[in-house]
Amino acid sequence: MTNMAYKDPEKKRAYQKRWRASRTPEQKEAHNLKARLRAEKYRGTRLDKGKQKAYMRTRHLKYNYGMTVDEHLEMYAAQKGCCAVCGKPIEYESVDTEHNHITGKVRGLTCHHCNTGLGMFFVDEKGVEILKQAIKYLGE
Repeated sequence: MTNMAYKDPEKKRAYQKRWRASRTPEQKEAHNLKARLRAEKYRGTRLDKGKQKAYMRTRHLKYNYGMTVDEHLEMYAAQKGCCAVCGKPIEYESVDTEHNHITGKVRGLTCHHCNTGLGMFFVDEKGVEILKQAIKYLGE
């Protein structure tokens, strides 16, 4: 079968159905055995979910903000586990790192709602002025 079968989803499904039906039980068992052996070989090499999450947080903080997890935890402790904007308590796992997108400087740790709200206003250098106008508007 040529690659033409993959351009049309119906033809692809029909081809796959014919292919599955044409396989003998021995071929199916051989394929399943290979898959099981491959899974057993690599099962021990993957990180468990907790280690994976910690590893990804470490990489994310270093790459995006140039800071270590310890520095991030110190910032969280200095804010007493609260959002820098609204002051509500937040768990460390769900904290957002609020930063200046132009300079890359980290300003503080916020809850998701405050970080998203600030991000909507600070899309350019005029963000502070727009935010002041929004506050004035809400006060009317």
